[in-house]
Amino acid sequence: MYLLNINKLKNKILTGNFSERDRFIYLLMYLLLNAVTLEYLTTTARAEAGLRDYLLSIYSVSLVGVGTYVAYLANGAAAGRDFVGKFFAVSLIMTIRFLLFILPLIAGWVYFSFSAAMRGESAVGDAFILVPFIAWGLLLYYRIYRHMADLKDAPMAQS
Repeated sequence: MYLLNINKLKNKILTGNFSERDRFIYLLMYLLLNAVTLEYLTTTARAEAGLRDYLLSIYSVSLVGVGTYVAYLANGAAAGRDFVGKFFAVSLIMTIRFLLFILPLIAGWVYFSFSAAMRGESAVGDAFILVPFIAWGLLLYYRIYRHMADLKDAPMAQS
């Protein structure tokens, strides 16, 4: 693992010693770093962030880490082929498809929250958005896992 030495990393790649496991570790570190940064920035930016917000952040980062690892296992782990390529392609398509299901829910939550605020009432309960969000994340990574398992033995394309 070469976190600060780009020349050693480039040498490992150029000499053909950059394994499937190495690719997975770098991808996982990249995804987790992005998830932690995003959660930190969105949670700490709000003055009213509470325990629920921090627990949801932990859930979100954990889901990225565990979900990506399980997808790696479904691809055959270190013996698998082209995890990064398949993972990005499958994850992108599944995320777009899943967004089509969650966007109406978010729009409904915003509408009802705004309507309640205009009437001076409290907003729609957190469970209305949190439970589907948690289920959405779990189902998304489950579908990614299933598709990765289906593609485990797919031949690699020749350039």
